[in-house]
Amino acid sequence: MITKVSIKNFQSHKQTEFEFVEGTNVIIGESDTGKSAIFNAIRWVTSNRPLGDAFRSEWGGDTSVTIYTSDGHVVERVRTASRNDYIVDGVVLGAFGSEVPTEVTDVLQIDSYNIQAQFDMPFLIFNTPGEVARILNKAASLDDIDKTIAGLRSSLSQITSETKHAERLISKYFEEMRQYDGIDALEARLAAIEDSERRLAQEESDLETLNQLIDKIASIEDKLSVTEHLTALAERMTAVENKHSKYKEQAAMHKRLSQLVERIQDIEASLSETEHIDAALARLSKTETSISTLKELKERSIILRRLISEIVRTTNAIERADKEIKRLADEYKRLMPDTCPLCGAAMRKKGDA
Repeated sequence: MITKVSIKNFQSHKQTEFEFVEGTNVIIGESDTGKSAIFNAIRWVTSNRPLGDAFRSEWGGDTSVTIYTSDGHVVERVRTASRNDYIVDGVVLGAFGSEVPTEVTDVLQIDSYNIQAQFDMPFLIFNTPGEVARILNKAASLDDIDKTIAGLRSSLSQITSETKHAERLISKYFEEMRQYDGIDALEARLAAIEDSERRLAQEESDLETLNQLIDKIASIEDKLSVTEHLTALAERMTAVENKHSKYKEQAAMHKRLSQLVERIQDIEASLSETEHIDAALARLSKTETSISTLKELKERSIILRRLISEIVRTTNAIERADKEIKRLADEYKRLMPDTCPLCGAAMRKKGDA
């Protein structure tokens, strides 16, 4: 309900305010006192009529009409040299053309049938039956109800048609899905087969790993079999060292004999120049004996040289064997795991009790 109207610079009103009460409000006065201008001002807000700016006061100034409602809303219509606005509760509305913004009609709920002017015909008495029916239908919103029902009927018909089509499609899909009735069992079997294939692949991988380990172990055992002759090689090494020690002694003796031969040769040279033949012969006999001994020593020296060569070759062989033993032991430690990769038991290494 309208509780107050404020008019400014509209036709004959420079600054006018009216307050309304509940029920019927009657505006009376002498002719040309601005009664019609009041209705024109309210109609300017409620219907955006008249257009243009002929209603603005001749003395100028900004024109505005403000309507206050009982539910606290404020609707203002403003017309200036640069403005032509509707303002609802402080919010300026945008372009609206010649129509009334929806925000205004929703707040005021007023149209031309709510206002009766001085020279208007009595309401509904002089209207045709069709006009009366149209006005009453609009007042009771029957035309909106008819439009809504027609729209609902159209929507219902469309929904019914779509429902029947959907039911036919569902029936068709059910028929097509019957061929897949056993798909759950097939999926279960397929899952079991896939699980079996995964286990088989894992077991094949484990078997391949185990075969590789077995091959490495066999290779290590073959290499380690070479080390079984180390005891015999050590004994031979001891014998060679003993022979080498004897060879050193004999070499020292050979050196002394060589020095002795040189001395004998010097003596023989000296004797050839002397007249003591008998003494020289005696010495010669001794020398021959020494030469004989020297020959024997030379033969022993040759034997010792051969033994020395054999000792050197044996020593080199022993060194190479030691290196190979160490390399094989390191390889064995690296390749031989502490526990079995299949059963987890501790691996018994060669040489363990």
